Amino acid sequence: MTNDQEELLLLGAAVLSVQKLEYGIYGIAAHASHTPAAAKERRFRALTPGMFLEGDPRHLKATLGQLVEVFGEQFLIKTSDFDKYVEDRNLICHNYWRLTRTENKGGGGRLENRLDFLRTFVERSDHLTKIIKGLYAHLMIAAAKKEGRESEIDITDVKQQDMDAYLISVAKFLDEKK
Repeated sequence: MTNDQEELLLLGAAVLSVQKLEYGIYGIAAHASHTPAAAKERRFRALTPGMFLEGDPRHLKATLGQLVEVFGEQFLIKTSDFDKYVEDRNLICHNYWRLTRTENKGGGGRLENRLDFLRTFVERSDHLTKIIKGLYAHLMIAAAKKEGRESEIDITDVKQQDMDAYLISVAKFLDEKK
């Protein structure tokens, strides 16, 4: 496989991994559209779980950055790692070609080691998706407890790892708030 072929595969993996993460956050946000943070943003005010599952692009127009901006504090996920990830996501979506294929004399810099950058980005996507899955699992457990249905919850080793990843991220969030 040539470097160009690997780069294209990694770019595709990066785009899909971002969409998977956005989908996860949107899924949780759809259940939090009634909260004060969401009510301030018109795009989230009317978002329902049904609209989210329907997948109509007219209702799902928020970017990852907007989702994190509105729900990041509420979900305890808005860390410096997440902010850097959003920045890198925007680089991939809006500036990747310019930073890797042009002479770029405008002073914006160049992206060196692009294959390593993309590999690391996909790994970070997977880790952040694990954190969102952990958040989802914690919310699911809380809802089950509220309804007296704890016995229906099956915590697999993978789900426990996701929950642990979320708690580590929450600790970082709280530490960065100090």
